[in-house]
Amino acid sequence: MPGVKRTHLNALLGASFFTIGLMTLIGNLEPYLFNAVLTAPIGEQGKLSGSIASVNEILFLVAASFIGAASDKVGRRPIDALSFVIMATAYVRHPLAARASQLFFFRGIFAIGTACVSSMLVAIIADYAVASSRGRSSSSHSSTSSTERSPWRSTWCSLRRRISSSFQSMIDSAAAYTSR
Repeated sequence: MPGVKRTHLNALLGASFFTIGLMTLIGNLEPYLFNAVLTAPIGEQGKLSGSIASVNEILFLVAASFIGAASDKVGRRPIDALSFVIMATAYVRHPLAARASQLFFFRGIFAIGTACVSSMLVAIIADYAVASSRGRSSSSHSSTSSTERSPWRSTWCSLRRRISSSFQSMIDSAAAYTSR
């Protein structure tokens, strides 16, 4: 596409790499919030987490359906910048939630931000690529945004297994302590 430079594409690939981490991190932080901040009983945490994730997905789908049309009218850059501001606001407020209802609200704000940022990444890829290289451009984006295809996959999977086993042992010890 005329006017698109190599630095624009590199910025897009960098944004793709960090965006997927930002979009998924909030769900990984919730068990800590359930235990340390809300002191939710372990038996209720799964229900709470599932409900929050459902609200997140519903709001994501609703927001994403409007974002494309809005970006055509307003432009990609303002919506992309606003999406990161929305996500940052949700990240700052999310750990400050004192009640589950606040957690739902902040996660809803986060869902709108993630809908904006993911929609804009896809739209920008389509804008930047010419027809003959659209497949390579899409593939590059997918490669940088997916940890499953990254060169660190084995390290990531190993780390994830260690963290999961650590969390499982913490949960088991907490369950044993509360059953006394």
